[in-house]
Amino acid sequence: MFRAGLVVIALVVCSSVFGFAQSTANFQWSRSGASSIGAVNALAMNPGAGTSAGGYILAGTANGGQFSDGSPTGGVFRTSDDGATWTLTGLSGKWVQCLAIGSSGLAFAGAAIGAGLYVSTDSGNTWSADSLLSGYSVQCVAINGGTVFAGTYSNGLWVSSDEGKNWKASDSGFVSYNASGKPSVTALAVNGGEILAGTNAGMYLSTDNGLSWVREGLDNQYVNSLAVQGPGTSGVRIFAGTNFGVFVASGGDTNWTVVNTGLTDSSVTSIAVLDGKLYASTESGLFVSNDGGGNWTQANVGLPFPDIPALASNDSTIVAGAAGSGVFLSHDGVDWLAINSDVSGTTVDGFMSDGTAMYAATSGGVYLSPDSGISWSPRSNGLVNDQVTALTMNGTSMFAGTTFGLYVSNDEGQSWTIVDSMSTKQVSALVSNSGLVFAGTSSQGVFISSDNGKTWTSADSGLKSLAITGFTISGGTVLVGTNGQGVYSYTGGVPAWSAVNPGLTNTTITCLASNGTNIYAGTAGGPYTSGASSIDWNPITDSGRVAVSINAIAVSGPYLFCGTNIGPYLSTDNGNTWESMLTGLPLTSQGITALTISGSNAFAGAYQGGVWVGSLSGITAIDAHPSQVPEAFSLSQNYPNPFNPTTIIRYQLSAPGFVVLKVYDVLGREVAALVDGKESAGMHEVQFNGARLASGVYFYRLAAAGFSETKKMLLLK
Repeated sequence: MFRAGLVVIALVVCSSVFGFAQSTANFQWSRSGASSIGAVNALAMNPGAGTSAGGYILAGTANGGQFSDGSPTGGVFRTSDDGATWTLTGLSGKWVQCLAIGSSGLAFAGAAIGAGLYVSTDSGNTWSADSLLSGYSVQCVAINGGTVFAGTYSNGLWVSSDEGKNWKASDSGFVSYNASGKPSVTALAVNGGEILAGTNAGMYLSTDNGLSWVREGLDNQYVNSLAVQGPGTSGVRIFAGTNFGVFVASGGDTNWTVVNTGLTDSSVTSIAVLDGKLYASTESGLFVSNDGGGNWTQANVGLPFPDIPALASNDSTIVAGAAGSGVFLSHDGVDWLAINSDVSGTTVDGFMSDGTAMYAATSGGVYLSPDSGISWSPRSNGLVNDQVTALTMNGTSMFAGTTFGLYVSNDEGQSWTIVDSMSTKQVSALVSNSGLVFAGTSSQGVFISSDNGKTWTSADSGLKSLAITGFTISGGTVLVGTNGQGVYSYTGGVPAWSAVNPGLTNTTITCLASNGTNIYAGTAGGPYTSGASSIDWNPITDSGRVAVSINAIAVSGPYLFCGTNIGPYLSTDNGNTWESMLTGLPLTSQGITALTISGSNAFAGAYQGGVWVGSLSGITAIDAHPSQVPEAFSLSQNYPNPFNPTTIIRYQLSAPGFVVLKVYDVLGREVAALVDGKESAGMHEVQFNGARLASGVYFYRLAAAGFSETKKMLLLK
């Protein structure tokens, strides 16, 4: 979990924290394991997808950037092995917003921004453009036998009775609110002999396969999605996802009833049905209803991204597409498995190497890289809680600590089972030593297993704090860091732990590391070091300057990396001088939550920014000199976001001057003045505490030397 600082006061400002030292090195971070898919807008699956029957899944993605090879994002991706591999099969660079799969290999893809409709006759392996609908923005497609329906933006509804070879307009009876005089058709569904069409102004029904249409209620509602459930005990029911929640009606019935109980976000983007359950996706999370929409609960476990614009289901499987990148699969709507290689949008809390491969503990589960970070594949099958905080190996067994339970795998992470006696523990740290496995928790102390995780014993004797933040091994001795009471070593006797805090003036420990010769402790006030043989801590900030909270430490040979909320820092002289190592890291990925050094590479895990890798061969001598001044003014997005109750706001100033940073509610009323005075040039960080405010949207605005920028943040309690 991201350590945004343990201070609970409303404001903390850290300016020019480490002494910036200029390096002659050509060190640069690059994205590790970037998605081969991208942000997913649309999904379609055939009956065999998600099973051993050899089905396939199509994913339509958004254009708006570049993949790591420089090619534009966007297009249709296809997998026939449930996400183990994906292939771009067409529409490269297009913004794909709808997909539909028919029989005998027929499939359709609709693209936005006037890119038109595309057809595939070989199960999505190749695509050709439909010339008649080129130039249109196709928003939805439905197939009823040999008849295909295509809804467009401001160009009405089109019908083909010969599987897409020829088309004719079919919007008689529709009401248009567009200047074109044609309706915007936003959603389509088939219910036996009925064709249902949702628009930006309500619902329409055709009982003659699209020859004529009648108005079917939901007047003035923007219908984003449609789903058909049944037949069941209540018959066939039609569900409509709108900007004002979910509505339900019986088949052929114009009486719609709103069913929003428990739906905290009423802007529903997609609806799907699996095994009698109803799923609704919103920008703030996925919701499930077991009673036909009567009551809704959130179903986000295993989904690292709350914004899920796409859902699709068949008889046995549901898949979800994330705006934050990638596709996730579930057979029960509870356990979600990432079925793509993307770690770019996850928060990485730790790394582990078993000698031949590297594993990452992330907010999206466990990921494996067999090739030094070039590619990553998910290893989360069986992880009910994908919020993984720590990993360790003991023999051939792998342990994963999560925010709700401890899991074990005996097949290199291919499958996981929960450890029953630890199923309610919030595990924050793991380490193994001489056959013993140590599990630290956020509030219940340390547990030890001597039988490879079968049984666990509480081992808190001697600890004055039960909030465990990290472990390290030094000379065969286990050291543990705590929140507020410093560092302890494990003696194995009574008491089991002994405090080792001489010289440690800041006892809020955030992380620990060791290289055999020295021990390193990250604290809320900067890094400390001690010799391994006799522990006596010394702060290692440059020139005595105040340092920010340290989230992670990695050390190997002369290289000492520290990860902070404002980026990674490097020292090659045991902390006498430091250099900010931001080259290649975008502003959104500079909150570093995990670090490791493997071979000739350094790996950094970022808050909601995935994994980044840099080659140590690019580092040469470091010559200290005064701090670098940013080239421009900027205000970054707060993190975490959403938050409860604290969040970090970071900004940089290219020149000294008077600075104002304030927080406002949605009515424009000032709720906090974070900065109001003169500031030096450089990078600055503020912690905002919303404990006294109600949940909701807030805005923060920075004004300095003619520069001003406003950003939005969400407080969720």
